Amino acid sequence: IWMWGQPFLKTAETGEKVAILLMDTQGTFDNQSTVRDSATIFALSTMSSIQVYNISQQIQEDDLQHLHLFTAYGRLAIQSDDADISVKPFQRLEILIRDWQNKYEHALGSEGGKDYLKDILEIKD
Repeated sequence: IWMWGQPFLKTAETGEKVAILLMDTQGTFDNQSTVRDSATIFALSTMSSIQVYNISQQIQEDDLQHLHLFTAYGRLAIQSDDADISVKPFQRLEILIRDWQNKYEHALGSEGGKDYLKDILEIKD
């Protein structure tokens, strides 16, 4: 896990002062990491306000399975005897698909991404 050496201090729209920390983790599910290593790295990174799930080219079935596994780890990390079960394992999850090659089927950006997710998550007969 890599972290930027100093926080960025900002004032939110509410007037509250916040510190922004930048953190980057190694890739998960590579040929050198175990499932446990990958899940642990992802679970530790769920402490952040914004989680970016970086995927290459397109979302595959195993990417969704990994996300499900990571979500389960995130839920375990926030559980306690008096935990509010409505708490999410991520405050905000962004899916970044790098090297996107289907720009003619789905536009780049947020709206194209929403359309793409809708298409791949649709249950087909």
